[in-house]
Amino acid sequence: MNVVKQCVLFFKLFSFVCYSIQLQQLNIGAFFYENEFEYQRAFESAVLRINSENKSNFKLLPIIKKLSSYDGPIALKREACNLIGDGVEAIFGPSSQAESDIVAVICNNTGIPHILFDYWIDENHSHKYKLQMTLNVFPSPSILSKAYADIVSSFGWKKFTIVYDAEDVQAYTKLQDLFQLHSLHSDIVRIRKFKRNEDYRILWKSIKGERRIVLDCSPNILLDLLKAAVPFDLTGQFNHLFLTNLDTHSSEIKSLRDNPTYAMNVTAVRLKLNDDFYISPLDGVHFRSGSLLFDDNGQRTGFEIEMYEPLNDYGTAFWNTKGQITQQHTGANVLKKIVYRVATRIGEPSTAKTENVTHNGRYMGYAVDLIEALSKEIGFEYIFVPVADNGYGKYNKETKQWNGIIGELINNDAHMGICDLTITQARKTVVDFTVPFMQLGISILAYQKPTESKAWSAFLDPFTVDVWIYVMISIFIIALLFIFMARISRDEWENPHPCNKDPICLENKWNISNSFWLTMGSIMTAGSDILPCSASMRTFNAMWWIFAVIIANSYTANLAAFLTNSKMEGSISGIQDLAEQTKVKFGTMEGGSTFTFFSESNETTYRLAYNLMQNNDPPAYTKDNKEGVDRVLKNNGSYMFLMETTSLEYNTERNCKLKMLGEKFGEKHYAIAVPFGAEYRSNLSVAILKLSERGELFQLKNKWWKNHNNTCHEGVQMDASETPDMTFSEVRGIFYTLGVGVIIAYTVGIFEFLIYTQKVAAAEKLTFKKAFLKEVIFVLCVWNNKKPLKLASSNSSKATSPNAP
Repeated sequence: MNVVKQCVLFFKLFSFVCYSIQLQQLNIGAFFYENEFEYQRAFESAVLRINSENKSNFKLLPIIKKLSSYDGPIALKREACNLIGDGVEAIFGPSSQAESDIVAVICNNTGIPHILFDYWIDENHSHKYKLQMTLNVFPSPSILSKAYADIVSSFGWKKFTIVYDAEDVQAYTKLQDLFQLHSLHSDIVRIRKFKRNEDYRILWKSIKGERRIVLDCSPNILLDLLKAAVPFDLTGQFNHLFLTNLDTHSSEIKSLRDNPTYAMNVTAVRLKLNDDFYISPLDGVHFRSGSLLFDDNGQRTGFEIEMYEPLNDYGTAFWNTKGQITQQHTGANVLKKIVYRVATRIGEPSTAKTENVTHNGRYMGYAVDLIEALSKEIGFEYIFVPVADNGYGKYNKETKQWNGIIGELINNDAHMGICDLTITQARKTVVDFTVPFMQLGISILAYQKPTESKAWSAFLDPFTVDVWIYVMISIFIIALLFIFMARISRDEWENPHPCNKDPICLENKWNISNSFWLTMGSIMTAGSDILPCSASMRTFNAMWWIFAVIIANSYTANLAAFLTNSKMEGSISGIQDLAEQTKVKFGTMEGGSTFTFFSESNETTYRLAYNLMQNNDPPAYTKDNKEGVDRVLKNNGSYMFLMETTSLEYNTERNCKLKMLGEKFGEKHYAIAVPFGAEYRSNLSVAILKLSERGELFQLKNKWWKNHNNTCHEGVQMDASETPDMTFSEVRGIFYTLGVGVIIAYTVGIFEFLIYTQKVAAAEKLTFKKAFLKEVIFVLCVWNNKKPLKLASSNSSKATSPNAP
């Protein structure tokens, strides 16, 4: 803490007293040790300032006593008595180097005001009650400890290390609230202590790579500590250092401002500075160091702490004793111009390389456009840096290191990472993520068999050739058996003329024509107007009908499935079907988020699927998504690939031989990864939300996912239980059969018509041509439904004519 403020405060108090009692000169005693040159200079500067600003007739006369580090209580007592003998009105000091309160005791016994400006270990209340003339302007250690805990909480650190000087008797009291966090969460709050003048590299090596550090040390050794931390990745731009000493401003830390090695974020604290000064009677004073309120024990309880950046000396926030932190900027916020390094991996559609272009123009894709949109929204410069291993980020248990994009962020080689990078619990323990910019899931990539051109006889496919032959033979045999059964059945012989009660003959209607019509009508489910009468014939006919119904329904049920080849494809409709079979192999990308999802899942289906993938030979895993897609295409349906729906949609849009099976599962999110505590994370998140609200994220996805030149037949993914639609090419054989049948029927009809015309020509003694034209004209007169039987009449008259031979 700046001693000038304390000195000026002290002298202002006594200036007010002197003005009230009209003294001409005020002797002020002060104790300083030999190594407290800064305190002594501050004291002398304060005296000069008060004397120059004072409009009264009195002057302050400082009487300074120099102390050696070897001076004990006896020397302090002697010098204090000498100051009282010199007629001092108050005594300033000594600092906490004096291990005795003898000066305070003497001042309280003689009624001389005594001001302390440094930390003292809290005494018991009964002892403090005897020191009513002593005030300590140094903030109360217990309240200061609470302030440090509040400030660290405001950082939002998930893990940090406390480093303090083991020789500093003040450390434990000042940091007690933070130490309590360690006792509750020892896995996330670590404690390290050091001794002055030892090899500080041993200290930093024990916490190598730590990103968040609370450092409590004297300003005199701060620079040495920071220099020793450089080889251990503790001073990079993603590190955050919190300095708790209120006198950090008196160190030489500003000399590191332009040194690129020390790029860490640094937060220090000091007492809040005010410009106004006024005195409240007895219990409080307001001056440059804020409100000075004291408790009954003379401890300062009313103060505000300013959080500031010591390298550039600008304030960032204020803390008050209510635990409130107010963000402010009391000075010029001078930030270095940073070109952000964006780690990515090459892989469409996120990032792809182009030829003959330099800098960021070499890359194109969804991630590239998203970073460009964010840079315009926020206002920052960036450069893309593809990772050497082209990996997302996988933890190696043997080396205890992360690779890929996550490794780049952990090693301070990049400011942010973007691609189709999924948020996982393991990754969240080592890096931070922005809000998601895309939601997705997992699904199955399968081979889409090419559509085969169906033969015209495809409608015959539900039955094999031998079945059709057996059916045709059955129809012929049953028709013949009908004839013989009818001829031996008495009830099938009927009177041809029912009006004649005594017929001379009986007639059997089951000739070859009628028998074939009944058998064909039954199997075609059309029925017949001729029905049997006898019990034997009806039994025979009933059995044939049962056969006909089964054959007809079996054909109908299988026709659609055979015409579309959907019967085999519909056997796997999702992850459960896939996990419960062994014929089709399946896998995923090794080490990716989908792999992690299955390996860490406790759900029965997913564990079963994971075990099957683990036991596959050859291995079911691939090194990346591209290898998985190629493997699906190569195996023609005997291998399926589990992948994220975004990559799956991208590939199916561009390859008609690929399709997605089943619904997506295992909800995931893509986000931008940043190092822990990166201040720009919130800005990126806000910008992503703005882009989403304006619909720009949706437009970007359509731009890079949709294949606008897609020539594949578009259609909705069909559930295995649904009946597919049949096209004309699949049922054209039925139309061909109908056409052939019609042609045959008309051929027979025309043949019968010609025979009939020949008979008409002979009966009416006309030429065949005239008879043919006459009959054709009659046929074309469709409105005439009655035809005279001239041929029949002529034949009758000839038969009854007396002249007939």
